[in-house]
Amino acid sequence: MEIIVLNQPEIKDAQQIVDKKLSSKSKEEVIFVADLDAVSMEKNEKFLWKYIEVLELTVEKQLKIKICQELKNLNVLVKYTGKAEEESKEIHELSELLKVLDMDNDTLVIVRGDKNVYGDDAKVKAQVSDIVQQLIYLNFPLAKIQVMSEKEAENIERIHDFEEHVQEYAEKIEESMRNLQNTSDDEFRYKAKILGRISEIKDYLREARKNELNIVIAASKKSGKSVVVDGIIE
Repeated sequence: MEIIVLNQPEIKDAQQIVDKKLSSKSKEEVIFVADLDAVSMEKNEKFLWKYIEVLELTVEKQLKIKICQELKNLNVLVKYTGKAEEESKEIHELSELLKVLDMDNDTLVIVRGDKNVYGDDAKVKAQVSDIVQQLIYLNFPLAKIQVMSEKEAENIERIHDFEEHVQEYAEKIEESMRNLQNTSDDEFRYKAKILGRISEIKDYLREARKNELNIVIAASKKSGKSVVVDGIIE
């Protein structure tokens, strides 16, 4: 996969590059990343759809092109499932991210900055949203490329740890209840109270194991909602 950053100030220069690549008979997939900050366009016109429009591509090439918008000043860590921590990569631009994505492995794209923040961090949420949007434009498999905040990644790690040991926790609860039930009230003054507390923990654990999520996807028309839903289902 070849990543080409379109950062030419003059549109005509970018047109030549795009036209040449799309006319090539090479089977290598080409992805264009438009750096709109570098383009000589009015500020209120610096949108990806407008940039594609001024490239004046033929209908055939419009259908063929894979293009997204460059994102800068990212604070991203990329991790590959099953690979060592030291192989993780720090990323600061979307074009860098596209170059290191591994389609053969499940990939975590973690936007850092909200780990020790109470509630949601607006900047981190915006970066997560922007990255997902660009991946949708490129039709990348969101089932294999998971984009999340640092806090979300930490919570998922806790959930995986819980899932891994949940049976052990359940067995320990049953063992504790049996041990308490075998003691007399004289031996254990607060037996009933403690049994009640353990029973509550047992109920919490049961609810956690069967817990279901209700997820709502809301966005404007043609913004990629179905791609996100498909990624969740997969």
